[in-house]
Order: sequence, then structure tokens, then C-alpha cells
Amino acid sequence: MEDKFLLHPTESNDFEAKYNLERSRCHRNPKNYMEDKINITKCNVSFSGACWPEITAGSTFIQPCPSLFFTTGGLIHRRCNASGHWERMNISQCRKLESSQVLNNMKESSCDLLNTTTVCTGVWILNRYFAVAEVTWMTNEAVFLLRLLIRAFDNESYFWYYFFFGWGQYK
Repeated sequence: MEDKFLLHPTESNDFEAKYNLERSRCHRNPKNYMEDKINITKCNVSFSGACWPEITAGSTFIQPCPSLFFTTGGLIHRRCNASGHWERMNISQCRKLESSQVLNNMKESSCDLLNTTTVCTGVWILNRYFAVAEVTWMTNEAVFLLRLLIRAFDNESYFWYYFFFGWGQYK
């Protein structure tokens, strides 16, 4: 199979749109379908980052690594088992994209898909809030444990400081 049905990164920066475009190309391409033969077990057309055409049961299909998730070079293969179900892809020969490339693709696709900066800004603010809350919680726990070590026999209770700092209230 030619790799023209796999995605090339120069087409667009919108990851999800690219994925959906390639999936629809895969399912619409008549070359991906076998002539319908009666009493033959086969795996149906499938798309999971790469297009998998119909093949007879017990066969293996080999193609280049999809550029949606991997750098160029290497091959992937997938076997159609005897019952006509696709097995897992073997991607051991593919080199993964750098995590920063994947994150940039996802960030661009979510904001382009939503097409509103307000929603993207809201999601970003929530992300930052939870990151700060996590660090604040760890800092609070560290100070609490340090205080227990330093002043193990202190009779005065400092719990209200930690409750206020950690939860914002003291009951």
C-alpha cells in the first residue's frame, strides 16, 4: 500500500482535523476494500493513526509508520487473526515524536477545534490553578512535617495555620 493515505505533517497544524481527514480518506478509498467474496473471513477497514485495509484472516499487513505519531522511517505491521479481528499493531520499529511536538499538536488542535479563545483561556487557567494547588498542598505538608520534627514537644497547637492554608477554613 502506498503511504499517500498516511498523514504528512506539512498539510496542516491541526492534529484532530488531520486525524479525522485521514480516517475519512481511509474509509472512502475503494482500494482498501476487497471484492466481496462469500464465505471468506476477513478483517474490516480500520483506522488507528494508520489506515488498515480489508485483508483475509490470517494475513499480516505492513506499512510505513504513520507520521501523526511517529517520525519518518520504520515499518508497522498488524495481523488479522483467524476469526477476522485485528490484533494490536506492532510499532517496535517506529520512532516516537518528541513529547513537545505531540503537546503542541494537541494544544493547537483543541484551541482550533473550539475556535474560541475564551474556552482555551479558561482551560489554561484551570490547568495552572490545579498545578499551583498541587504544589501548595505539598508545601503545606512539608512545613507541617518539618514543624513536627523541630517542635515535637510543643504544647501549642498550630493546626489552624495548616487548615487555613491548605483548605481555607478551620472547623
